[in-house]
Amino acid sequence: MAVGLCLMGLRRRLIQSGVVARAPHILIVDDNDANLAVAGAFCEALGCEYDCARDGLEAVEAVRAKAYDLILMDIHMPRMDGITATRAIRMLHGTEANIPIIAVTANADPANVRAYLSCGMSAVVPKPIELMRLSVAMSEAMARPESDLAGWRPRAAR
Repeated sequence: MAVGLCLMGLRRRLIQSGVVARAPHILIVDDNDANLAVAGAFCEALGCEYDCARDGLEAVEAVRAKAYDLILMDIHMPRMDGITATRAIRMLHGTEANIPIIAVTANADPANVRAYLSCGMSAVVPKPIELMRLSVAMSEAMARPESDLAGWRPRAAR
């Protein structure tokens, strides 16, 4: 029952709060087909539209080409990992630099979570993904003001 209430309320809360006036558009970044399918099904269940990228390079290209409300980012991927992709997105100019990015990973111990948050990610959802946890993380990340990330830069660039 709680999951149903959360699902029904996510889109309504986002629209009422003025965060979005349409279905949220999500970029799912993962190199594993099964993970993409699960995340995509959960996004559909939450009333979201989504696109997929298979690694960090594709994610950065997608963000440059299209507006997204949120990114679900795997950490370990070929060509460019999720941490490097997050840093690259945060270095972009314009509103795309402030897109909430949620790490979706099996490596969610406290030290890793600190590392993900310090590289500019907004939240962490451990794998295997639980719908309720994902819904709450997405809702909170999209409702957070962009100013929370404005001016974020990697420590070395400060």
